[in-house]
Amino acid sequence: MRRPGRHRGSALVEFAFVAVSFFTLVAAIFDFSYLFFVNLTMQHAVREGARVAAVQGNYSTAITTMQDQSMGLWNTLSPVVTVGVINGSGGVTALPPNSAGSSSDIIVLNVNCTTTLLTGLIAAFFPGNVYNFNVSATIRNE
Repeated sequence: MRRPGRHRGSALVEFAFVAVSFFTLVAAIFDFSYLFFVNLTMQHAVREGARVAAVQGNYSTAITTMQDQSMGLWNTLSPVVTVGVINGSGGVTALPPNSAGSSSDIIVLNVNCTTTLLTGLIAAFFPGNVYNFNVSATIRNE
């Protein structure tokens, strides 16, 4: 026969173990969801910027388009934009931001971004506790 009160508090201890795991999992889901959202949003912005650059031949307009299409993330990510053209040997030669390149050049637009995580729980798994990523688009100049 069990004595009343002998297992008192066991539910609280079990809840504490489960709650820590559960909230860690939820925080990780928030962080990874945010990282995927930021990456995909910037990929879309760079693709639209490359399209504008190929059609208009003005890379300052392409950068403005990327800023507009980034849904407000542009200023928080401190992006570094490089514009290049694929040369005859398959390498990428950098172009000045306002250069249009020549007709039928293959233009490469690359943006390097850095962001911090929302909760910081999984930040230890990233170098410097920040997420660095590159997004790029390649398009033929018209």
